[in-house]
Amino acid sequence: MTPLYAADKVPRERRVRRRRPRSARVRAQKKRADVLLWIVTIAALLAALAAGARARRLSRRVDQLTQQYWELRYRFGELRARLDPDGQPADEPAAPPPPNQSFIPLSSLKR
Repeated sequence: MTPLYAADKVPRERRVRRRRPRSARVRAQKKRADVLLWIVTIAALLAALAAGARARRLSRRVDQLTQQYWELRYRFGELRARLDPDGQPADEPAAPPPPNQSFIPLSSLKR
């Protein structure tokens, strides 16, 4: 059958397709899929919040440990300076003092 008028020739893309009514089974499957997507989204959000809280705690702990390290290092330097004020390392023994020698003439030894 040929169209009588040019308006009867409508391209396929412009034709309106009527949707078939969905069955109850299809609607239930779609609803389950939507619920599953929401559950996954909420679980991902909770995991992100937990990871952020843990990172914050660990950051505080790292700051605390860094501060303790530098305090300990400072105290060690103070104690080392208090024990060894000459500036020599505490591990090495101090050099013996030079003997008090004075000039002794040989003539006095012969007597």
